Amino acid sequence: MCGFGGKPASPKRFITWQTLNLILDQVPSVPERVRLNGRGESTIHPAFIPMMEHVQSRYPQSIINLFSNLMVTNKDLVYSLAEKEVQLFISMDSPNALELESIRRGARFSILEKNIKRLAIMKRRPHVVFTIQEANLHRMVDMARYCIDRNMHIIFNTIRRDEGIEPFIEMVQNKREELAEAYRLIHALYDGTELNCLLPNSIQGIIIQENGTNQTFGGKKECPALREELCILHNGAVTPCNMFNPYEYGNILQERLGVILESEKRRWFLENNKAHSYCANCACMGGTA
Repeated sequence: MCGFGGKPASPKRFITWQTLNLILDQVPSVPERVRLNGRGESTIHPAFIPMMEHVQSRYPQSIINLFSNLMVTNKDLVYSLAEKEVQLFISMDSPNALELESIRRGARFSILEKNIKRLAIMKRRPHVVFTIQEANLHRMVDMARYCIDRNMHIIFNTIRRDEGIEPFIEMVQNKREELAEAYRLIHALYDGTELNCLLPNSIQGIIIQENGTNQTFGGKKECPALREELCILHNGAVTPCNMFNPYEYGNILQERLGVILESEKRRWFLENNKAHSYCANCACMGGTA
């Protein structure tokens, strides 16, 4: 996912038990949430279930989060996620089978549908994360209806592209009124329900609607994620947040986490992140922490 789908699965990019325990042993306090997704599909890890159970045993009061495309053919794994009441965020680009399979390489709509039905037993309802892009801009209301019908929350994310984003920006500008109408219809669908619906106030810096929407972190004076989150990758790299920011504070395999948290590299980033190109137009709205 997010540019990593073109690479074959490699044991080198699977976190080891040693690294996992090193992380768990050095977390300074019990976290409110532990997110088990990495820069790829976590559920393909051969030890995903026992590792998830291990994290839960270490932090029984913490909520376990997981982002997944849910293209899981192992139904026991899906039922395990449901039984453990993992807070799921399902990446889903369209409620239309052909469209989804054309957008997301290797996707199978039928598998996704079966797994969503298997999650019907969950009390903690899943979120669908719908990434707004050229191919599905017209599907926002349809996606909201799909989620409402299945009692699921929804987050409308926006695509990140460091190069070649100009045609999408032009499309958003041209369809600004249509998008505002889509927002109105989506609000009407979710109004009065207990389900979450997060819509960005702006798309690629273009304001769509202020009332009833969420300000993107890129548009805020200070990013709330930097004080509340920390992301540690399979190779021990400690990064600012879960938005794939490439900046590294340090590496837990080389120095203790407490030292990294007090390091000059982290202090600099907390004070100067707005000057970092990756943070300038961050589309994160929260809702997943």
